[in-house]
Amino acid sequence: MNCTHCGNEKRYSQCCGLKVSSKAWTGVAKKIVVQNALDHLQNAVQAGNAVLANKLITTLQSKCTGNNRLTYLQGLHAWQGGNVPQAYALVKQAFLRNYTPQQLVVNLAKLASLKDDHPFALALASRFIDPLNAQPALLRVAFDIADAANNDELRFKYAKLLIQHQPHDRVNWLNLIHASDNTEGPASAIFWCSEALAVFSQDAIFHFTLASLLERTNQVSAAQDAVFKGSALSEDDTLGLIVQSRLFRRGQRYEDALACIERCNLSALSPDVLETYHAECVLVYRAINQIKQALSHANQMHNVRPVGNYQHQSQSVEEYLAAVEKFDDEALMPLRDSETELSPLFIIGFPRCGSTLLEKLLFNHYDTIQTDECVAIERAEQCFAKHVGCPWWLASQSTITDDLRNSLHAELSHWYHASQKSSMHANTVDKGDTLGPLIDKNLTNITRLPLVSALFPEAPIIKMCRHPLDTVISCFLNKFIPTQSWHSDIERVAAHYVRVHNHWHKIKQRLKNPFIELVYEDVAESGGLTDVCLQFTDQHWQAVKRRTNFEIATPFTTRTASYSQVEKPVDQASIQFGQPYIEHIPDSILTLLQPCIDDWKALRAIKGEAHA
Repeated sequence: MNCTHCGNEKRYSQCCGLKVSSKAWTGVAKKIVVQNALDHLQNAVQAGNAVLANKLITTLQSKCTGNNRLTYLQGLHAWQGGNVPQAYALVKQAFLRNYTPQQLVVNLAKLASLKDDHPFALALASRFIDPLNAQPALLRVAFDIADAANNDELRFKYAKLLIQHQPHDRVNWLNLIHASDNTEGPASAIFWCSEALAVFSQDAIFHFTLASLLERTNQVSAAQDAVFKGSALSEDDTLGLIVQSRLFRRGQRYEDALACIERCNLSALSPDVLETYHAECVLVYRAINQIKQALSHANQMHNVRPVGNYQHQSQSVEEYLAAVEKFDDEALMPLRDSETELSPLFIIGFPRCGSTLLEKLLFNHYDTIQTDECVAIERAEQCFAKHVGCPWWLASQSTITDDLRNSLHAELSHWYHASQKSSMHANTVDKGDTLGPLIDKNLTNITRLPLVSALFPEAPIIKMCRHPLDTVISCFLNKFIPTQSWHSDIERVAAHYVRVHNHWHKIKQRLKNPFIELVYEDVAESGGLTDVCLQFTDQHWQAVKRRTNFEIATPFTTRTASYSQVEKPVDQASIQFGQPYIEHIPDSILTLLQPCIDDWKALRAIKGEAHA
């Protein structure tokens, strides 16, 4: 029978029921039960009395080895002393030996988050959160863990639960608005912001947050109204000034935009608002051709918050891409037998390659559904790992079952339907449960192409290509969410671009799907879809042409950094975007990118290339 107090394999009488001398810490040779000595140790740790804690630990270690509560308290003591790795190891050791009081699980989740072991931290958080009877303090811990893990779905879940318990806490509402924007899109965020304004009508931050969301969805007049209401409450609020600057930039009133950002008070800003400030400065200084200032603010934007260990992240990326490149596509062959009514067209590429422009042009030309940065393939990837017990790139044919195929189909259908509902386009509202041809633009799918090909073996794929230097500089000048280490420094952006570029050239050689490499500059110069693109989509995609653009009841919207650009007519302004920056770019970056530039030039010379 295990110890009833700490769960040790020994009986209570041989563990926490033993007696130990208290002389080492009291000076009096008095025998007390180990359980009581552990209580004294817990009090010493909580009081920050390191000397007393060390005396107790030394005495208890000599008397009761393998005591789980002692191991746990040693971990807390190490944590208090700043030794997070040791604390994590000790607390996890106690947990794995089935010592699982709630506070240990909470503390282990915090430590796992500090150690960047986010999957384990999130799993632990789900253990101590009861949605029907959750304590606000525990919900706050769970939210912070989800926040550290950049898991917007759980951020959204925990923020909603916090609001149920604390409806007048403005931070909870701001967290909910931010998380809903990242999970369900701006329409959801606008809804929750309006709900918050019913509670905080005199709080300027919610008026400005609403204005920011409205501006991003191109509801300029409504955004101006929201800014006016917010400014009446706080005319010097930094977020309000940033939104005003964005509205002035839309009207090409760059001097007014500059005046707004120069009025911003940068003291006591949250990381989100400070990043937003620097991002706006980049755009304003770009617009008035002050290149050095734009680059300076881009650097500051990327240094607002830590982005994790670059070496560790880049090594993980390299290991993953290498595994995908070595993967035997035949292992996923049984998935090709799955029948589906889904008809996606995939757009892939590197961020800032012109993919959003292409998505808009396809949406305007074809009677199709826009899914806006859809996560369907990501979720299918997670569903696969959950069912099989390993990621798809480590799978074999024997792991593919009917149950897995059905689960993957259900997952894909769910997320494509969810994207349809959040796309805000009236022309997709009355199509019921049937999904017609749809556009799946998630650029990270360029690293999942064997899985994409297995799930949709006939789906057409468009790889968008833009001049590599223009792409790299544009990436560096933009704020991405979630922040990752590869775009925190322009040299890192270039290195990541080259690695993804080389990955594509390896994978495309074995790709069974029809695909085309389309040059952004060709699209921009033509003012619309090129002939080679239209020939490809007409041949390989089931979508039919819209009879007239007036069928589109609501304008195209997107959550990407291009949200305002795509509202303008197609022009050539972004061709040779990087030229003004070249004198400020290290020669090493140009040398690194040169092979990619040569590939782009060859593709440009033939106006893109289709493969059936």
